[in-house]
Amino acid sequence: MIKTKLECNYPIYACIEAFEDFTELDRYDWVTTNDYQRRILNNRKWLAGIETEASYEVQVVNKFLKDQGLDIQLSPITGAPGIYVAAVLSLAMKWRKKGFESIVKSGEKYYKGFSLHNSLQGTNFDIYGNHTFVLRTEDEMYDVSILVKKEIPYDTTSILIPTIKIDLITELKDLVGMSNKLWIIAEAIQQTKLKLTHEGFEVKSGAAISVVSGSATTGSTFTLDEAFELSIRKRGYSEPIIHGVIGKDSWEKIDAVEATVTNLIV
Repeated sequence: MIKTKLECNYPIYACIEAFEDFTELDRYDWVTTNDYQRRILNNRKWLAGIETEASYEVQVVNKFLKDQGLDIQLSPITGAPGIYVAAVLSLAMKWRKKGFESIVKSGEKYYKGFSLHNSLQGTNFDIYGNHTFVLRTEDEMYDVSILVKKEIPYDTTSILIPTIKIDLITELKDLVGMSNKLWIIAEAIQQTKLKLTHEGFEVKSGAAISVVSGSATTGSTFTLDEAFELSIRKRGYSEPIIHGVIGKDSWEKIDAVEATVTNLIV
């Protein structure tokens, strides 16, 4: 079974930027040790709305993360001066038209879901090519792209989508060891939360690093009943805010009895 994985780089970019501001170091002084570090430095961009905190005290940054509703915490550095930095992205958008709670059946299993519809009163999604849905939000600057394996019928006027609730914590091991003239990244962690419901979507992603001193109308309905790719974008930015594969391990499972009782199986 395909497992869920997400990538949300903007908080990582903001961490690096906040560290540079805090230390007044030149952004071009970094020394990288792998392709991931080089990609982070070469691709980084600023996204408005990200909150940051930097301090010589680990308690300050850990409190900031906790106050933001995140569980990740940095470990204190011992034996050398250290700087702690965190950045948190929070974004919530409603669909252009509110969807309806429903049930998604995949194989013999049932999951909580919701439906979005296009009608004469307005559109909630567009179809690009044969495999991509673009879900529209109240703010025209943001949309959600969903890439599916199955071909989408030309007459599709509604979509059944599983309700998604994801909470992933990742050790950014490939970022550890990136250094400049005076400092080296000793720890890097990230937590990303994503909710997709009949009302809209919510994203909260926080990254934290510790840096130690050193060298260095009528129609058919399309059901998303298998894993799919998802991207949330802001117009004008080539890189999505969040992108990943959504596996069934992140769908809200219910049993067949509940699905039948609710009478929402389509």
